[in-house]
Amino acid sequence: MLIVNIVGAGRESGKTELITALTRKLSEKGFKVSVIKHIATSSFDTPEKDTWRHLEAGSQSVLAVTSREIVKISRPMKPSLEEALAQVPGDTDFVLIEGFKESSYPKIVVGRTAKDVEDVLKRSSNIFAVSTFTDEEAAKLKVSIPKVKPEDLLKLLMERHQRQSSLG
Repeated sequence: MLIVNIVGAGRESGKTELITALTRKLSEKGFKVSVIKHIATSSFDTPEKDTWRHLEAGSQSVLAVTSREIVKISRPMKPSLEEALAQVPGDTDFVLIEGFKESSYPKIVVGRTAKDVEDVLKRSSNIFAVSTFTDEEAAKLKVSIPKVKPEDLLKLLMERHQRQSSLG
């Protein structure tokens, strides 16, 4: 399973747009993709709703079932990226992580502007590509890290996946 962190300078940097496009394209090619999204608020659940009430009453986890989804909500002692990764199905080919700038996983930095990308570069490590949405902004970046257009990131990810698979 190839784990890749997509990070950007806050909201509206293009992370979700990029992850959605990559997920769609990888899925169309037959790959199994899982996404982990960092949410800055302290709770995803809605206070006073049933699932929240079940957790408040002491349930370890609540599984909510709709006609199309199963949603698991739990409250581990210290929620972490590692704990989320442990929940990913074992047959997953790609895990795309949105956020978690401080993680040690390989990263793609995405931004609408060169300044946004440069701000993230100062705070993150293990970056293997940067991507902006225009050639003009990419040209402003003075970095040794490969600059890749969003539409070319699919090829880059597939190459990394193939390399990792061939290593065993």
